[in-house]
Amino acid sequence: YIPKEIICHESEMDERGRFHLEFKRHSRLLSASALIQNLLLIAHARGLGTCWMTGPLYMSQEINEFLGRQQKELVSLITIGYPDQSPPAPVRKEHVIHWID
Repeated sequence: YIPKEIICHESEMDERGRFHLEFKRHSRLLSASALIQNLLLIAHARGLGTCWMTGPLYMSQEINEFLGRQQKELVSLITIGYPDQSPPAPVRKEHVIHWID
């Protein structure tokens, strides 16, 4: 969760103005994402399986009510537990990264 913040854009606002208006929320989302990634890495190192889910966010109001959260923005849901299988890694796509010299 991050603090809930409603941002209203003015129709004449340029890109720099929108950046300054959204900076705090954007920084909080990036911080939450970094936290989630580190949580997933720690869980994996301890033999736990995880899944980072953003699909259920369309139900964030209901989820917040269930969890008793107010004035918070749900960033994602994470499932965590001991996996009952270890599927192989998917085949890597070739030529997806292009290095520029």
